[in-house]
Amino acid sequence: MKIKTKLLLGLSMLPILILFLIGIGWFQLYSLNKISDSSETNYELAFLVEEIHREVKNEAISMRNLLILEDRESIQRELAIIEQESDSVKQNLAVLESKVKSDDQRELVKDLTSTNQKFNAYKDSLIELISDGKTEEAINLINVNGHEIQGEFFEVITVITEHFERNSKSSLSGFLQDFQRQILIGSLLSLIGISIVIAIVF
Repeated sequence: MKIKTKLLLGLSMLPILILFLIGIGWFQLYSLNKISDSSETNYELAFLVEEIHREVKNEAISMRNLLILEDRESIQRELAIIEQESDSVKQNLAVLESKVKSDDQRELVKDLTSTNQKFNAYKDSLIELISDGKTEEAINLINVNGHEIQGEFFEVITVITEHFERNSKSSLSGFLQDFQRQILIGSLLSLIGISIVIAIVF
């Protein structure tokens, strides 16, 4: 085979090799964007859950404050805080429900919503007792039901947060493994391609 022909054959392999390397790079970039979106979503969901937890704690603090306050202005201020935080919890739960994707996540949000409904029922009962001047019964309700419901809330919050954290770590770990595998395959095929070009030319 003539040298010119060999050179042409060798050079004709280069575009294929370059296109292949570009394809690998594009796929890696696509995978990186995908894992970035997934991590961002998990972070947003975990942040929403923490916001809900903070808002419920604020409600609980204001509910306890109602027991010790006497002037009407202060009581109305605490009731306004409770209503504001409750509305915010409702909005964040709706956003959380709209963003989750898997059945496991939907089930966890369902548990959180159910726990919040229990908390709201407890809150309404407590406010009613305080409004009726039944302070001892209100204190008893806090001691018997309040601690239990808040403990259940904390447990559900912890489970959901850990779930989102595991998802983020799992996605990142999977991406790194795929990335390393693609680098290895790309390097091997590049070496094979270069070897073929050299063999054809020489």
